[in-house]
Amino acid sequence: VPSPAPPPALPELLLEADAQLPSLQATPPPANRAIILATPAPVFGHFQDALTAFEAANDDIAITLDLSVQSAVEAARAIESLRADIAYFYALEEPAGLPSRYGWSEQVNLYAGADHPLARAGSVSRGDLTITPQLAVDPRNGLRPIIDAALARGGARLGPVMLETDNMFDIITALREGAGCFAAFGPMARDLGRMSGIRRLALDVPLPAIEVRQTVNERSLSRPGVQALADFLFL
Repeated sequence: VPSPAPPPALPELLLEADAQLPSLQATPPPANRAIILATPAPVFGHFQDALTAFEAANDDIAITLDLSVQSAVEAARAIESLRADIAYFYALEEPAGLPSRYGWSEQVNLYAGADHPLARAGSVSRGDLTITPQLAVDPRNGLRPIIDAALARGGARLGPVMLETDNMFDIITALREGAGCFAAFGPMARDLGRMSGIRRLALDVPLPAIEVRQTVNERSLSRPGVQALADFLFL
């Protein structure tokens, strides 16, 4: 019996605890600059109301959003280059070299069309997944390496990628046509779970959850409102 293939290497943006992150410089940001809050767009939706309330109660504090950060490496780079005072990011665990606090977790799930054999199965094994084609977001999408890392950590080796696109209409159409399965977490996963003709696969072993974490630029703590905003978003 041939030995099983080793699991795929985890992408750089996975950010394990021993990941090498950029070192922080000592120069503080300008005192009169707006507070820059970097966050993945789906995470912003989670605390949008809290941010609005904070701005209403502190009209003397300007806040700028950066929705381009996804991973801990990207968050660390934003902090190091003074492009963020507060940053939220996705990771599978707390990375070394980037002090952060845990916010919440988002479960990674796999979805397929309702008529797909795996969608009708009472339990789906890792072996079942290896012969199932994969649908995925575009490789340039910041969520792609994070999802790939979670699949690798969970030992879920899928079949060949049949479609790579950020056009969710095309993904949904392909799912309903039985073209393969699609991994998602957060709001995207919740939306898929509510759609007709699509089902979440009943995996025999759940995939890892992706953590949402917050880090604060230590060089920004002397600026009015930074720590207060970071704490308020956790209420």
